[in-house]
Amino acid sequence: MAIPDTGRKVALVKWEKHQHRLPTLEELKEWFIKTDFPALKSGKNKLGLAIITGRISGNLFVVDFDGKEVLGEFLAELYEANKELYEKFINTWVVETGKGFHYYFRLVDLENLDPNLFSNRVGVREGIDIRAEGGYVVAPPSIHPSGKQYTFKHKPEKIAELTANEYITILQTLEKDKEDEKEEETLTFEESKILEIINLLKPIYQPGNRNNIVLFLSGWLKKAGIEYNSARKIIEVLAEKGEEKDQRLYVLDRTYGLKGNPPSEDELKGKTGLQEIAEKLLGEERSLELIRRLEEILGKASPLQRFSFFID
Repeated sequence: MAIPDTGRKVALVKWEKHQHRLPTLEELKEWFIKTDFPALKSGKNKLGLAIITGRISGNLFVVDFDGKEVLGEFLAELYEANKELYEKFINTWVVETGKGFHYYFRLVDLENLDPNLFSNRVGVREGIDIRAEGGYVVAPPSIHPSGKQYTFKHKPEKIAELTANEYITILQTLEKDKEDEKEEETLTFEESKILEIINLLKPIYQPGNRNNIVLFLSGWLKKAGIEYNSARKIIEVLAEKGEEKDQRLYVLDRTYGLKGNPPSEDELKGKTGLQEIAEKLLGEERSLELIRRLEEILGKASPLQRFSFFID
């Protein structure tokens, strides 16, 4: 994709359509060869290059650091969290930008990730962005508005390939500073109620529905005023035997506003979303009974009601 070397990183072409299709040969000629193209017509401007991130580029995503300080802090935290992932992280394409660095990666199993997580995340931490679906990055040999040229600092044969779980680990490491947000007055649950909720949901917690069940349930828990630790215990036990437990917990963290972009009201659905899934799997009569029993536990919950909650 072409951008002008004029001090502003603004695309010269309507790039959104190229999130879904590659440019044609004729389009490439128009951008970089034809003299009547805006940036070439005057003979004064040079074109810069940008790479569209996301699915169209083979599930490419880029972690954008604004400077050495934020990069150093993150790498130190990642090393403590996961040394193997740290080694992958530092052995990929690295571009030095006008004031920071771009680290390039490919997600190898996007189908195992909540697609809402694989998106542009501006300010995921102060001074750090993630460019994924819906974004782009300026690439070498473009010129930054500061006059500095984008250059490769490290360029191994291949861009590092990460799994969905490794992507989640990166997000969790970047966003851990959001976990200290102000706590609201909420309900805690005793262990028997947690186990009752889990047993009610087991018949519908099946492959193909698990992510939505966690999304809808976490929305209902939050609306009912259930405090985070109780909600987390429910999801932890519900997803205990699954390979994607971290992803389920990340959905919960998004819902409670601790990580990432909170789901929209349409995404959450809560009770109605769970009922739709239950009706498909259990039929109308059994689904109504399941929702009725959940309502007895959650639907009438009030911040004035308190339950003791002690679990090792």
